[in-house]
Amino acid sequence: MNPRIISGKFKNQKLKVPQNARPVTDRIKTSIFDTLGELIKNAQVLDLFAGSGSFGFEALSRGANFCVFVDNDSEATNIILQNAQKLKLQQDSFRVVKSSFKKFIKNCSEKFDIVFIDPPFNNLNSLVLDEVDEILNTNGIIILKWPSSQSLNQTKYFLILEKTLGSNKIYFLKKN
Repeated sequence: MNPRIISGKFKNQKLKVPQNARPVTDRIKTSIFDTLGELIKNAQVLDLFAGSGSFGFEALSRGANFCVFVDNDSEATNIILQNAQKLKLQQDSFRVVKSSFKKFIKNCSEKFDIVFIDPPFNNLNSLVLDEVDEILNTNGIIILKWPSSQSLNQTKYFLILEKTLGSNKIYFLKKN
């Protein structure tokens, strides 16, 4: 199943997906972006564990200024570049980084308005939300996709909203 862009200037464009990725469903993306609404306009976006880049491309389609796509898998970063080429994205509207999320955050000097985090469900223990704090703008928002079957133990962020969609929970978090 190849995800598509739901709305905006790239509406209905299909995205290629790496073999080992779990494509984000239209239902999840629609719910997230309907909730974000106008906050996406002119935003600096980070798509961590980007996979196909589905969240970042949706954000750019809906008016985000810039997106950094981060994934530590070579196939994923190559597919993100192919998807960007297919969408004819301007070079100054995105960057693709092949890196672990921890290394990226440690070396990042940028600040982001919206950070999408969709970690591999088989490797959740490596995710430390506290580290994202360093690169989040003061009023920035983290959107975290998490399995419904697992609890999220964090105290650093204020929970704006929690949505359960099938086997996923979507958390909208903000700095306390």
